[in-house]
Amino acid sequence: MNKSTVRHLTRKKRQALSVQQQRLASQRLLLKLAQHPLFRNAKNIGFYIASDGEISPDQLLSLALKLGKHCYLPSVKEKGNMTFRLYQGKSKLVTNRYGISQPDITCQIIAAHQLDLVFVPLVAFDQRGNRLGMGGGYYDRYFAFKKRYSRLGPDLVGLAHRCQQVDGLVSDIWDIPMRCIATDERIQRVFKG
Repeated sequence: MNKSTVRHLTRKKRQALSVQQQRLASQRLLLKLAQHPLFRNAKNIGFYIASDGEISPDQLLSLALKLGKHCYLPSVKEKGNMTFRLYQGKSKLVTNRYGISQPDITCQIIAAHQLDLVFVPLVAFDQRGNRLGMGGGYYDRYFAFKKRYSRLGPDLVGLAHRCQQVDGLVSDIWDIPMRCIATDERIQRVFKG
């Protein structure tokens, strides 16, 4: 299947999950990741605000704030790029052009290589750590330096519902693979990089 078809089918799967299923998945995700060394050892962590049926890292974000970690959310810029801005729990959020909440432009920006860990939303994933996003390429552009310097910057952890796994994704040269994939059922093996 081509990326467009995979994207359409897996989005429908995650959108079909009930509010109760979404809430339970978020709780299970918290239990899987709260004690994981990637989370425990990270000081600067990038999160996202779930939309379109994405698995929500909200409970993990709340825990990170309680633990005194510096939390950041993506902020989409006008020219198709994004940054990560500081989120302190009560930071002002605005709605971007996709209808997703993001920090106001007055919130502090962090450089990509200064993040320790970033939880990345995805539409589909495979066993090799390939991720299919919504198609805008924001994360791939933002972390493009990891293609050349894989150990520089944050560990990228894709978050998804288990139902979003597919047999195999065609990887383009600009696609940035994930360090691991965490679902509501398990944390997939750690990949190279």
